[in-house]
Amino acid sequence: MLQAELGLTLDDRVYRVSVTGGEIERSEPAALSIEAGSYVEFITTDWLVHEIRFETDSLGTAQRAFLERTDQVASPPLIERESRYVLSFAEAPPGRYGYRMEGNGQAGRGVIVVVVPAEPTRSRRWLSP
Repeated sequence: MLQAELGLTLDDRVYRVSVTGGEIERSEPAALSIEAGSYVEFITTDWLVHEIRFETDSLGTAQRAFLERTDQVASPPLIERESRYVLSFAEAPPGRYGYRMEGNGQAGRGVIVVVVPAEPTRSRRWLSP
């Protein structure tokens, strides 16, 4: 469904982060490691209002510039159950992207860590002498 809406292929990697409120805003998982080029979908699991904001003061210069250039520093208010905020990390510089979840409860925190994709291992061909 999300693939069709965003025009993604089967090769595009989408990670899902569930957001829920209460006394404290929570995300599951709270820490996520992804490869550059992936997508992250925040989706609410309740009827409370939520907002995702990257903590620009704690980001590295390259990470902050990437989020600002791609207009992904903060989500709009997510006001209904199953509201989504999808981020593209295409061409994102590696590093930590700490975020804050705000809503009805005490603010919660999470982090997305962008890593350099591992190079596929090449099979070695041994030549006989």
